[in-house]
Amino acid sequence: MYVQRQPGVTRSAEQIRADLTQAIQTRLLTQNFSATPLVNVIVLEAPAVKPSTKPL
Repeated sequence: MYVQRQPGVTRSAEQIRADLTQAIQTRLLTQNFSATPLVNVIVLEAPAVKPSTKPL
């Protein structure tokens, strides 16, 4: 699963990844999902915005 940090969120990518992985796995297990839930969360960063040097 790919997610992107929302503006203003200061939690680390590792913490976001850990929390989402745990929440998804727990939800699947409580729904009696008959398989081992293997979840991979990748936290994407918004691209850096460079100021334009060209006049509009």
